[in-house]
Amino acid sequence: MIAQVNLMRFLALLLVLTPALASAQLIVIDPGHGGSEPGAVGCSLEEEDVNLDVGSRLRTLLTDAGLRVAMTRTTDANVGLSARASFANSRGADRFISIHANSNGGTPATGTETFAYTSASPRSIDLRDHLQREMIATWGLRDRGGKTANFAVLRETSMPAALTEMGFLNNCGTDARLLGNPSDRQRIAESNYRAILAHLGRTAPMPPTEGTLIGVVFEDVGVGVEDTSRRIGGASVRVMGGPSATAEADTGAFSFELEPGTYTLIVTQDGFEEGRRTCEIAGPGDTWCSVGIARSVAEPDAGPADAGPADAGPPDDAGFDGGAPDADTPDAGDPRPMVDGGCSTGGSTGGALLFLVALLFWRRRLALPVVLGAVWIVGCDPAVAPSTSALDEVRIEVAEESAAFVSLEPLFRLDGAFTDAEIAPRGGRVALGAGFDALQLVSLDDGAVETLAQGERVGFAPVWSDDGARVGYRAPSQTDTAVPMFWRDMHGSVAPPPQRGAHAFADEDDRIVWQRGAERTVLAPPGDRYFAPRASPDGEFVVFRGLATGLYLYAHSTQRLVSLGEGGHARFSPDSALLVFERLEDDGHAIVAGSLRITDLHDEAFITAPLTSEGLARAPSLDAEGRVAYLQDGALVVAQMVR
Repeated sequence: MIAQVNLMRFLALLLVLTPALASAQLIVIDPGHGGSEPGAVGCSLEEEDVNLDVGSRLRTLLTDAGLRVAMTRTTDANVGLSARASFANSRGADRFISIHANSNGGTPATGTETFAYTSASPRSIDLRDHLQREMIATWGLRDRGGKTANFAVLRETSMPAALTEMGFLNNCGTDARLLGNPSDRQRIAESNYRAILAHLGRTAPMPPTEGTLIGVVFEDVGVGVEDTSRRIGGASVRVMGGPSATAEADTGAFSFELEPGTYTLIVTQDGFEEGRRTCEIAGPGDTWCSVGIARSVAEPDAGPADAGPADAGPPDDAGFDGGAPDADTPDAGDPRPMVDGGCSTGGSTGGALLFLVALLFWRRRLALPVVLGAVWIVGCDPAVAPSTSALDEVRIEVAEESAAFVSLEPLFRLDGAFTDAEIAPRGGRVALGAGFDALQLVSLDDGAVETLAQGERVGFAPVWSDDGARVGYRAPSQTDTAVPMFWRDMHGSVAPPPQRGAHAFADEDDRIVWQRGAERTVLAPPGDRYFAPRASPDGEFVVFRGLATGLYLYAHSTQRLVSLGEGGHARFSPDSALLVFERLEDDGHAIVAGSLRITDLHDEAFITAPLTSEGLARAPSLDAEGRVAYLQDGALVVAQMVR
């Protein structure tokens, strides 16, 4: 009877939720370059700033249209090419758009071009072509066409992806005039917006035309908006030829809803000189335009007038034409994997129901969100919600680097162009991502290769059960921390998912959550956003990645948090004694080197040493016998570790 009631509740909810779930696509926007890699430079412009501004405007438009959006960078941060792609893959993104501006040597070139990967899927080509057509129609620069290229962010992403080159920054006569103009950057963001929605089969609503001119009135002490802490309340703020307002008494804040255009603000207050500032609203969203006013010469310096709370002021005022927010808009509704300790699946009946529903909705791309909603329906008990502790203030140590303490003796090699390699815990087989849309198994005994599954994203981050008898692969839009939706045994038959112990995942605020039973720890070191966590088999360790700061290792029993430096694709040995990961290097345009590293988890200093140094090595994993499988220049290599 209980099972029947649960089934009825689930089917009723499913009928309500299905339309909303079908439209919950996640778009990752990748503003190219940043930090120490400014990209193209010319005509008093830097590519990193232009890319970020267009990306931020595009995010606003897509979010207003109901899409979920995440950005690989929201500030002038240095984010590696591998980290950008891994972030999108880890999130289970539906589309990836990388935004760039061009430059050339000699006579400045002109025009717009858009790229897909050299062996791109038809959907990537369609995304590329929509973007190219809309940008050409908007700016009217030379149509350099839709092209293909072996760019890292296109090659490494597991979803349809495209890279735009809006125009040439070094062409001051045409392209740079558009790239440097906020109104034209808004127009190109809107063209990308229309292209993405058309590619997704959605009708683009007209974007809102009004924007908000927002700011504070402050006493100018000679450094402009570098110090807006002396707020002046009650000042008169007037838009020349337009509306007026009074600055708030406590904060000095004001705002105006205005059509796109250029506006001059005039601020007056008794005892102060008149202040003016001209700012441009290029489209929807907030444009910061704080105004500083100086004390009248006759007035003695009696300290701040009507000073409100000490505040550093809006950072955007010192940024690039309004700048970009400091953090991503929360991805509301982002389907996250359920974690142990808070809910149950209603026993074997509930588990079977979820598995069958997942299969039913596989081709409609609804499996993951439907199942996660169903978990609540068939047995989520708030009475056993886990306790939580936060470790965002924990001191970060640095792992000790050493010379190599193990060597590798090659055992097996299989040539190819693979994207992932996961060796079974007990050895014998390796699961291979043959591109992102095929999953193969290779036997290390006889070299036989069989295709286990084909379809969108099935080759991304395969997972073995602890006994090595089953391998799991992912549904589209699944994160890399979710339990894979589909499992097969070594005969190719459908198998149920294994139970999991400790679990780690990234929440909607890009924090890392470690959970085991009713115990939960939140890891959020300041200064970065985090993704791709993985818990060790014994539950003692969690390894995770920061977009700009690399890998971190957390030891639960001692609450130590250790920086391992740049790295990705971290994997534990089955006995939780070792950790291996890849360390890739790029020059801002391409991945130029890759090696493997190994960390001894039994050593108190977490000694980390090189494991390989030749060729482009990546995607390592370990079995219980000390064998490591990895990719070298695309080929599978299996070697025995020798101390």
